[in-house]
Amino acid sequence: MKFAAVLLLLLAVPGVAKPLVVATTEDLASIATAIAGDELAVDFLAPGSANTHAIELKPSYAMKLVKARAVIRMGLGLDNWVLSLIDNARNRALVPGAPGHIDASEGCSILDVPTDAVDRSMGDVHPFGNPHYLLDPANGLVVARNLSQRFSALFPASEAAFRRNLAAFEVAYEAKQQEWGPMVAQLRGVKVVTYHRMWGYFARFSGIDPVAEIEPKPGIPPTASHTRQVIDLMRAQAVKLIVRSPFYESKTPESMAAQTGAKVVTLAPQVGALPEVTDYWAMFDINLRRLVGAQGG
Repeated sequence: MKFAAVLLLLLAVPGVAKPLVVATTEDLASIATAIAGDELAVDFLAPGSANTHAIELKPSYAMKLVKARAVIRMGLGLDNWVLSLIDNARNRALVPGAPGHIDASEGCSILDVPTDAVDRSMGDVHPFGNPHYLLDPANGLVVARNLSQRFSALFPASEAAFRRNLAAFEVAYEAKQQEWGPMVAQLRGVKVVTYHRMWGYFARFSGIDPVAEIEPKPGIPPTASHTRQVIDLMRAQAVKLIVRSPFYESKTPESMAAQTGAKVVTLAPQVGALPEVTDYWAMFDINLRRLVGAQGG
């Protein structure tokens, strides 16, 4: 069946009881669900098990947007792929500039904003800054506050509920800060090598010190010469931890660990990246525990 025909069939189906909002990632959907509570139906497009830099677009993604009242995107160029899906969905409520088009990065503290012109020779460098900002829970709090305001404007009858849910999120944030404190204290200053340049925000939160990346440039596969340089650095600085994400290959970091006596720690860069990372808070719980455990804590 042609895609246009599928859309027509979908439009003929009776609408859901709750207004639908669709996030581009599981991360955003987790925070949106906390703020929406029982007032909205929340869905997402890209699963957390997928590399957001290389999403395979599916017709079902556009179908989810057909009846959506809002789309929530990471911004900073990470999920520009959603723009073509919005076009295919023919939903004017979601186009950039419309009230239902929400850029969650607004107001967040962004790292790695280039000061010079960016070109492809630099690898996968984002001209508006590093888009993995949700790896700092302080930015997650900013996003939650943004969503409470935007949802209230779109669905004013539920404003009081959104405010209550935001207050609960803020309380949970403070409680988690206390819970994470002892683990953060153990990790402060611990040097790590990462696979991809995505852990700067988590480093700002947790205190770990990323000293090098396995990729010679962001998004460029490891080379033998660069790998040797990183191994030499690890030996010189006594780096004993290598951080990788589940969707990056494991052969190179495992080989480097064998040559340096380091441990490879697989962390979740987003909700859903590991089976046990089922919500936003769990992402930090699991990542901190794995790092502390690898340290022998």
